[in-house]
Amino acid sequence: MPAHPAPMTPRQRFGYATENAFGPLSLVFAAAGAGVNQAQNLYPEFRQGATGYSRYTWHSFSDQAADAYFAGYILPAILHQDPRYYPQSKGSFGERAGYAFSRLLITRSDFGAREFNFSQVLGSGMAASASSLYYPERDRTASLVMQRWVSNLAGDGLLLVLREFTPEISKAFRPHRKQPGGDEMPPQR
Repeated sequence: MPAHPAPMTPRQRFGYATENAFGPLSLVFAAAGAGVNQAQNLYPEFRQGATGYSRYTWHSFSDQAADAYFAGYILPAILHQDPRYYPQSKGSFGERAGYAFSRLLITRSDFGAREFNFSQVLGSGMAASASSLYYPERDRTASLVMQRWVSNLAGDGLLLVLREFTPEISKAFRPHRKQPGGDEMPPQR
């Protein structure tokens, strides 16, 4: 990776946000979040069963998509901040996880300078505010919007930790082939 990667074009930022909004991990997180919310009966208006679960999933997925576009496209383009994550890839688990979570608050400008991550923090808040438009009326209070904002940031932090450890996670799930004589060979690429 170059010391100062070239700034992303608006089209690249849009592609980045779209990948984050509709990628496989977003589907997994939406499904998991919907299950947790349904188990807590967070929005009784959604009901239970398959119909209720589909409503929870739709809302969870929409929340994540709004967050991806506000924090990964709209505000980074306006504020000239780089929404990409740059892994540390060395150090202890705690150091790397701490680094990943710190990226919620620290980012690079398009010119390579470290600065406060207004795009992430404000973008998650804007997404939480926008999402209140499609929740039941009783769930449009300031405190519930703040809870969704914190939830957005926590989810984004978890994704950053996953990105930090993606090489190790991928390696753990790659199948190993047995060599003649019983020794394992690393997977071929």
